[in-house]
Amino acid sequence: MTHAVIGHSVKRTDLLDKVTGNARYVADMPFPGLLFGKMKRCNVAHARIRGIDTSRALALPGVKAVLTHENVPRVLHAGSPHPRSASVTCDQYILDDKVRYWGEGVAAVAAISEEIAERAVELIEVEYETLPAVFTTEDAERSDAPRIHDREPGGNLVLPPVIIKRGT
Repeated sequence: MTHAVIGHSVKRTDLLDKVTGNARYVADMPFPGLLFGKMKRCNVAHARIRGIDTSRALALPGVKAVLTHENVPRVLHAGSPHPRSASVTCDQYILDDKVRYWGEGVAAVAAISEEIAERAVELIEVEYETLPAVFTTEDAERSDAPRIHDREPGGNLVLPPVIIKRGT
């Protein structure tokens, strides 16, 4: 059968469904017992989380769980392979009591529908203690820059510098 395909144009049987938006993908298929997840994201650039009230979200019918830094294991994330490693670096917790950038996840919701999960995220209240932020690489590299990442060495660097040498 392979010899009939290699070196020949083959008509894609799914082409029309894909270009018209009618193709069904695994993400489009319902599965019994499937839960939907959504993240509550911070609206500050750099802060310490002083409190998270998830009670209203947990009381919403259809919400199965709400996770925060208060109820997940405090284990450092192993990181993602480069170049995606900047999303959650290897010295960072999945949910932490400190946020380092606008939009970082602070709580995760699991619910029986996407709509309920979205509503639950809106019901979560977070109290922040705003910390000094850094907005440019130049500012982050200054010796007097606020510490965004609590680690040594590297300070505010998310990834170590890559040094490329050419010649001898």
